Amino acid sequence: MPVLTLYTLDIHSSERVQCVADALVQRLSPRLNVPPELLWVHIAPLTHLQEGLHGTVDTPHLVVTVMANPRPDETVRQAMSDIAETLVEYLKLELHQVWIHWMDLPPARTFANGQVY
Repeated sequence: MPVLTLYTLDIHSSERVQCVADALVQRLSPRLNVPPELLWVHIAPLTHLQEGLHGTVDTPHLVVTVMANPRPDETVRQAMSDIAETLVEYLKLELHQVWIHWMDLPPARTFANGQVY
């Protein structure tokens, strides 16, 4: 059950947020070989972004964390490219404004719907 959490400094309209979530599910479901209903997308406001000790980031960024069962490196690369391209298209960002962190989640490390996955 992959989970994408998007943190953004810009708060978008709820209609736009829903369009982005739908687009991500449609694009990633076949890539990750997961039924759409098992791919979750969370979008949350990012109130502050600090780049080490050098200060805050000037341009708006979107930070994405993906947690999913381990997959081959090429699948992960393709999925991250799909995520970035979708966000650039729907949110009118530049590619350098999208940061994605992929975290492998081994089996039996997720509890949802009353059971361990």
